[in-house]
Amino acid sequence: MSDIPGIPFTIDCNFDQIEINIDNGKIIEAKEVELVKNGEYIVKCNTTIYWSPLDDNVNSYDNTTNIKFYDKEHIVIKEYEINKSNDNKYYVTTIN
Repeated sequence: MSDIPGIPFTIDCNFDQIEINIDNGKIIEAKEVELVKNGEYIVKCNTTIYWSPLDDNVNSYDNTTNIKFYDKEHIVIKEYEINKSNDNKYYVTTIN
């Protein structure tokens, strides 16, 4: 695990893998994660991944970020919204 801060997510599912799409930041746990293209990842089900607000240039995002998890038919199975509060803390809201 990197020393970059991250918010953990684990998606339980009964199939081999899921796709992840994020608007900002990046997934920093890379052992079980495959980067498809910027903001899109594939990960094995039941693997804990970590979203970080920092990009490769160590810039932090202040805006809302959406993170979506898709099943093998590309249907959203989980969606979260990540926001930064005025005291510089990130919080997660479940969309579905």
